[in-house]
Amino acid sequence: MTGVPIQDIDALQSVLGHEFSNRALLEQALVHGSLATEESGPNNETLEFLGDAVINLVVSEGLMATHPAYNEGRLSRGRAAIVSARGLADVAEELEIGRFIRLGKGEEISGGRLKTSILASCYEAVVGAVFLDGGYAAARAVVLRHMNVRLAAGGSDADHKTRLQEIVQARYRVTPTYRMLRVSGPHHARKYHCVVEFNDEVLGEGEGPSRKDAEQRAAREALVRLEQTTDE
Repeated sequence: MTGVPIQDIDALQSVLGHEFSNRALLEQALVHGSLATEESGPNNETLEFLGDAVINLVVSEGLMATHPAYNEGRLSRGRAAIVSARGLADVAEELEIGRFIRLGKGEEISGGRLKTSILASCYEAVVGAVFLDGGYAAARAVVLRHMNVRLAAGGSDADHKTRLQEIVQARYRVTPTYRMLRVSGPHHARKYHCVVEFNDEVLGEGEGPSRKDAEQRAAREALVRLEQTTDE
């Protein structure tokens, strides 16, 4: 099984905020099971298992520190939103981890780089690799760096569509609408392209393997634009 190009590893380390002593760990974290099936070698499943536990612990600790008034139920709901497959996939997308994942031919053809489950699992595997390479302190620093906005919001921003609707209704007294632009790709690897708009203005665009994913990504882009408008 061929390795990941050095320049890709360097770029990803920069994005993650952790320089690996053992780069092989990061390379393994990027190997999806579909490729391991086609080529002999390890995949990222055990690192994913480890990373899942680390992320849950860091997010739990972070929520408690950021929101000391939250009760157990509110902490649990916040954590569930942040560490959900959709929540972790969002983090992976922000870091552009998808372009580094090594997939089998079938998964590549079927649009695996856009799949929520694959993106989330790979992010967990990367965190697991950081933990083995640098220990809990290093993994904690990486996760907190990636999750700081979500922790500050208590997990309430994990559902971008809901958050966008709340903001738009509060500011403009209207409800945003979603419009499908097109569906592309073969039947087994559909790509949905949609926009979210209000007052005849397109506020965000999104693409995903399902209409739901495309709408969530459009809503996330809209939220970023609204935040930029507020800051100006």
